[in-house]
Amino acid sequence: MSQSVLNITLWFVSFVFAIAMWYYTLWLTIAFFKRRQSVPKHYIIWLLISVLLAIKAFAFSPVSDALAVRQLLFPLLAAALLVPYFKRSARVKKTFVNP
Repeated sequence: MSQSVLNITLWFVSFVFAIAMWYYTLWLTIAFFKRRQSVPKHYIIWLLISVLLAIKAFAFSPVSDALAVRQLLFPLLAAALLVPYFKRSARVKKTFVNP
């Protein structure tokens, strides 16, 4: 009984987190096209959450190591390239100006 309750609880937490990420992604996409000032900060947060989720999937996924590394590589590469760009770029500062 307790194992099934634990599984249901973990599934529910995972489901709620997935729904929250979808809504956050939708909000960020809308804010991106409206050129909101908050986009660079929230996009960096979104990238870092993606990296954390990829690391979690890498650590706990029952797939082969080669596939897991490939799935981990894209979020790491995206964060490594885009976080410094969004922090330092003058073009980003000029683009996202709407409150």
